[in-house]
Amino acid sequence: MSKIDQVINLIQHQPLTDLLLVGYIDQDDTVKRFNPIHTEVYLEFGLSLLHCSSVDQYDKLRMRIVDKIALAFDFEIEEGNELGICSIFEMYLFDPYGTNQITAAQLLLDEECDLDEGVVKCAGFNIGSKDYLFLDPTHTFGVQINGKRSIKEWIERNVHRTPKYREFVWDRSEGKTELKSISLIT
Repeated sequence: MSKIDQVINLIQHQPLTDLLLVGYIDQDDTVKRFNPIHTEVYLEFGLSLLHCSSVDQYDKLRMRIVDKIALAFDFEIEEGNELGICSIFEMYLFDPYGTNQITAAQLLLDEECDLDEGVVKCAGFNIGSKDYLFLDPTHTFGVQINGKRSIKEWIERNVHRTPKYREFVWDRSEGKTELKSISLIT
């Protein structure tokens, strides 16, 4: 089973229960400060986690299911600082305490993406009837989380990179997945 098939299976059967950032707590100041590592985002689905990370020099989003949060970074944390996580669920959802079942997923692909490995350009998730969560790994500082941007807007903003994309779509109401070609005129 490919990594994307595993992701679709997870979102079909479990509601979204949290949205987590990893980072470290800076002890130098009189007030402790949480510094998020924006290249890593975790979507929690009950006991399972969907780890979303910016890869290939902030060009792609890797999605994979993990059992626990990894607090390992490609740089050293200063002595005395602590590793930590932070929930940002309430900031992005209209009703964070509702069911929050994902109803659709849109994954954008170019020629270098690999669904078997869970690597896409960006991802959008419809949550219930009111919320949308967009993950953009091409942001300067890592994965940008947006509730308003859509795949179409992302393509329009990045048309100079690749004039041809494919979109992998899963829709709960239709109960199917579909891979569509999207050609843009530049």
